[in-house]
Amino acid sequence: MKQATPSYPKKMGWVDSFRRITDKHLLNIPWPNINPTVISMLSVAAAILFVLLNGQDYTRTGFCLLLLNLIFDWLDGLIARRHQRESRRGWITDSLADRASELVIFGIVGQPWFSLFIINTLMVFYSVRFNKTLIIPARQIFIIFYLIKMIT
Repeated sequence: MKQATPSYPKKMGWVDSFRRITDKHLLNIPWPNINPTVISMLSVAAAILFVLLNGQDYTRTGFCLLLLNLIFDWLDGLIARRHQRESRRGWITDSLADRASELVIFGIVGQPWFSLFIINTLMVFYSVRFNKTLIIPARQIFIIFYLIKMIT
């Protein structure tokens, strides 16, 4: 029996493979049935707090807020899958929250990070047009850069 095509863009193959492995375990956890959009907005709030409390200093607080931003970004999708709330509208909301987080963080940090935000924004249009998610994990790369700057 053929599965229905989701109404939101398909993730890249390696992301789907990783999710199959992790979801097998993580979806069994009794996650609360919170609206995933609320979690997406918490992700943006963590990015705003990062800028307000940290600016361009490399501190533990800043690192924790960046990590919180990424955890919320991961958690919104997990909870949506756990409670069968995946939708095109949810994907768009998540993408907008991701770009808003990048704009807030990289707007203050500057280049070359802001260029990655611009590229990711353009890639969202590609993702919508071809129904396949294509994105640079800019915040994930940035948190590694941030950690290195923090400890050196």
